[in-house]
Amino acid sequence: MDFYSPEAKLVLEIDGPIHDTQQEQDEIRQDILESLGFTILRFTNEDVLENIDAVLKKISEAAQDLLSEKP
Repeated sequence: MDFYSPEAKLVLEIDGPIHDTQQEQDEIRQDILESLGFTILRFTNEDVLENIDAVLKKISEAAQDLLSEKP
């Protein structure tokens, strides 16, 4: 988990080259987190470095949606 918003129950994963060799572990962890009610957003290093505006927009939209669903 690279970043986490407890209020929105939003987890951000920034996937670099190491994730190419640990895809199975990533899937297991994601399944566990989702079963606990977390939403996971994944971005590649390249996404963050080359298109940060789109990444930030997606994070903002997801956080707003998740927070608006809370009672």
